[in-house]
Amino acid sequence: MQVKRVAFFTYCPFESALELYRFVSPLKAAGIELIQGVAAGEPNLDVIAGADLVCFQRDFSRRFKAYQSVLAEARARGIPVVMDLDDHLLALPPEHPDRLAGDFADSLPALMHALLSADALTVTTPELKQALIPFNPNVAVLPNYLDKDLWQFRQPVLRPMDAQVRILFMGTPTHAPDLEGIAEALRNTARRYGGRVRFVFFGARPPEGLADLAQVDYQPVKSFDYRQFQREFYGLKADIALAPLTDNLFNRCKSAIKFMEYSALGLAGVYAALPPYASAVRDGENGFLAGDAQEWERKLGALIEDPALCLRMAERAQEDIRGQWLVQNHAHLWSEAYEAVARAGAKKAGDASPIESALAAAALQLDELRSLTNSRYSRLREDLAKQHAETLLRGEQLDVLRGELLHKDAQLEDLQTLLREKDAQIVTLRDEAVGYANSRSWKLTRPLREFNRLLGRLLKK
Repeated sequence: MQVKRVAFFTYCPFESALELYRFVSPLKAAGIELIQGVAAGEPNLDVIAGADLVCFQRDFSRRFKAYQSVLAEARARGIPVVMDLDDHLLALPPEHPDRLAGDFADSLPALMHALLSADALTVTTPELKQALIPFNPNVAVLPNYLDKDLWQFRQPVLRPMDAQVRILFMGTPTHAPDLEGIAEALRNTARRYGGRVRFVFFGARPPEGLADLAQVDYQPVKSFDYRQFQREFYGLKADIALAPLTDNLFNRCKSAIKFMEYSALGLAGVYAALPPYASAVRDGENGFLAGDAQEWERKLGALIEDPALCLRMAERAQEDIRGQWLVQNHAHLWSEAYEAVARAGAKKAGDASPIESALAAAALQLDELRSLTNSRYSRLREDLAKQHAETLLRGEQLDVLRGELLHKDAQLEDLQTLLREKDAQIVTLRDEAVGYANSRSWKLTRPLREFNRLLGRLLKK
């Protein structure tokens, strides 16, 4: 059965890397129409009727009631449901920032229910497939590929021998543990080369102490809109790229996206010697693979000291991307995988296993708890906003009173100044009067003044 239209459900309000790599780019290249299933933040069930498949990603099931409505509508219409994953979210390591923040903790029962209930799963790597087969036997590997319509390859250039070498790490702050794994190798490199190297960190912050040893630039990611990220990424100037990963199941299930993106920028790189990069990087040819800290330091040093080696690796990496890692050359994999799911058909309503039912009950309670918590949080936020408004109003009233008091103080100061002036005048007049009283002329005319007062009294009689 040919799949022509896919109803895609995601709450992401913009096209992130996840949407573009997994659906937008490959379905466009495959000639499959992508119908957005979420409008104004809510699932639009009407789009399911005209679709051949229903697809969603990651933790779309977190809002479990809404997810159940999508699942029920698809089941009622006999339309298969496909869940896509690019990360093994059930295997987040203890030190991972998302686990420390609990970002996915309350969505895990819903996630497991979706893994079990979906008609098929699509994943990015064979390692992720093996990890998820116990949940669902119908798993298709659809690797991540670069979209040549989105990426304009930057021509690799030969770095002058005496030029400062710029070493780039690009990745979200969730890669802090991965960077910490090579932190000492970077510090040793900084000690060895000093001002000859400059480190550039785009997204994650540099390891502690590195800025004390070498020049370090840090630029946070301003947007998770992938097109905006590309514009920022293209603006970076670098010579060598880094892609470390700590060795755990979560990272082993990742894909080689950074190899593709670094190569598009025309960079040679050192990559973790783990499955994500071992599938794309040929050590010493189109990049370096490094295991322990000594290997990271040694291979990074080789690229710093040999510009010609950098150029050869960058050119070979771009050749490999063009030949093996463009979505336009592999879009048929999506058509084939989707057609296989469509031929197999959809599960029927009511086919849920006991474990699915139990997970649904747990997920529903967590969904209700989240709604209740959000409601309480909203009320609390409203109360705080009201108190804040009242505080601002009282502050304005206090400002008015303060202004009136300042005006009264000014008036009082003016009166006090006037009183001081009058007091000074009185003192002056008193001094003049005393001076007159003590003068010789005043004393000589005293009898005359007394005679005048007496004459005045007689005339009044």
